[in-house]
Amino acid sequence: MCFMLHVGTDEPLPLKEWNKKAPDIFVRPLLGEESLSKIHFSMRTVQYVGATSGYGCDFPHRLVHNGKLPELLEEEYPGEEAKYRYNREALIRMLQNHGESTAEIYGFWAGNGGTPPIHIEEISLDQIMDSKFGFGEQVFYRVRIFS
Repeated sequence: MCFMLHVGTDEPLPLKEWNKKAPDIFVRPLLGEESLSKIHFSMRTVQYVGATSGYGCDFPHRLVHNGKLPELLEEEYPGEEAKYRYNREALIRMLQNHGESTAEIYGFWAGNGGTPPIHIEEISLDQIMDSKFGFGEQVFYRVRIFS
């Protein structure tokens, strides 16, 4: 299974194809059943944002265990710190360059986009950059880009 990030904005983010020869984050429209996630968003546009791997698992993420989201501790993921940092920074740059003051982000496993969030959080871009931050499985984020 694949971890996914869907990002809601009022104006669409610029589309960017994933390039295996030069991996970077990318943006594409939602495909098929991915569109089920739109019911959770208040923003006009919802798009898939993928990481350097070609899917979302290279964004730091936390999985639900016994109904709770554990704190992401990077030392538990040896060798992952650099790619997590790169993907966080690229996502933040993309959102800042887009120019909107807020965005919405929903993280979930492929096929579960229509499942309601188990938690809703209001966060800032600074929180995403914290090395202990991981997008929570089935957590919906309202992100302050510019205060």
